[in-house]
Amino acid sequence: VPGKGKKVAELAGGTVGVCFGTVTMRERRLTSLDGMRIYDTMHTLFLQDNSLLNMEHLGSQPDLKIVRLERNLIEDFYGAERCPKLKEAYLDGNPVENKELFTVMACLSLNPGLVKVNGKVLNKQEKQLVAMLDRPVMRMALRQGWMLSTAATAEKNTSTAQQHVHAQVDLPIEEFFLR
Repeated sequence: VPGKGKKVAELAGGTVGVCFGTVTMRERRLTSLDGMRIYDTMHTLFLQDNSLLNMEHLGSQPDLKIVRLERNLIEDFYGAERCPKLKEAYLDGNPVENKELFTVMACLSLNPGLVKVNGKVLNKQEKQLVAMLDRPVMRMALRQGWMLSTAATAEKNTSTAQQHVHAQVDLPIEEFFLR
């Protein structure tokens, strides 16, 4: 757990590397992206080895194609906004990486057209799930920190056990909108 947190807004201009469409803020002990500006020409963003807890304040970067967030403390997709041209997202070494349906949630949160998550090309099943679940209410729930999950329960018939997969949610949808 990070000690004194640091925001992007607190970084001195010279500590942020900006070169030919690449912005580098690696190993800056950042706990928040508060103060992150929208870069019209940024295509690659390096934020590895910080202490970021979420993607809030990343913003909808218009030309961002690659985001590198490895080895932070990101637990969910709270505050994430879609980046229209994003093709690759790297979140290796974050707690969120171990969540069920991680790749699908990354696509729904950042861009349903992601080609690679953590360096792996999406498979057919993941692409189908993203297409099926890509709805405003799903994006809103993920942006609020909710997680997708499946639960496999075995039902015993006389001779076989059948697997049924269903989504689990913490609250009824009405309660989500009214809280």
